[in-house]
Amino acid sequence: MKCKYCGGNIGLEDRVCPHCGRINELAQQHIQDMRQYSEEFAETKEGVYQTTRRYTGVAVRAVVLAALLAAVFVMWFLTENAYSLARDAKERDAEKNAAVYIQKMEDMLAVGDYRGLANFAEAHYIHDWLEEYEAYAQIIGASQMYTRAVQYLMSSQIDGLDELTLNEVGYFATTLPDFYRQTDPERFGSGVDREKTDRAIAGMQENLNALMKTYLGLTDEEIKEQETMTDARRTVFFQDKYEALHSGRDHEDAAAGEDESGEQ
Repeated sequence: MKCKYCGGNIGLEDRVCPHCGRINELAQQHIQDMRQYSEEFAETKEGVYQTTRRYTGVAVRAVVLAALLAAVFVMWFLTENAYSLARDAKERDAEKNAAVYIQKMEDMLAVGDYRGLANFAEAHYIHDWLEEYEAYAQIIGASQMYTRAVQYLMSSQIDGLDELTLNEVGYFATTLPDFYRQTDPERFGSGVDREKTDRAIAGMQENLNALMKTYLGLTDEEIKEQETMTDARRTVFFQDKYEALHSGRDHEDAAAGEDESGEQ
């Protein structure tokens, strides 16, 4: 299965994604279910042992073995199918409540809340293969890549200039092409609402460009140029711009501090 935050491969029993470190919500539910099933198995086992102590003979031992095998089988089945069962339940819910969920997405589109739309679609298992949401297929895909890119860039602003923030800038640089690919109309069928989709994608693109200007110091020309760069070249370019911008800010902050000290 894929991590809903970074798209990396993740196991059902991984509490956190090994790639981005974010919590695996399905793993939490799975661990809780397994704890419950383990407790039930222990109770069943203890009950069998008590029965065994009261009775003897080959027939009783056969019953004990059958009960234990049945419990083991149930646990194995639930472990193997926990993810698919949860997925199927969410998919049925998305189909049943399509009218309500579509209205919620429309409300988010109306105010440009693309990150909210992406998180809502992910939480309710709204995907492009569900017929009810075909018109929103490209919007959902683009908003998910947009959200991931924004999260990386905003994370780079937490601690200033260090290796961790430069890595976040690098993740942002390699996520942008995924967003651009999602904006290609040829990747989606005729059921997409083209006018609504183009309007939403234009809004996401405008926001990303504004963020690149603010947090990386890019010009309009540089934003256009980076679209044709390789991932490696874009990463180096963005990190260099980020370092130059923050080094300049650190110098300005130091100069401002000196001025204030002089005035005092």
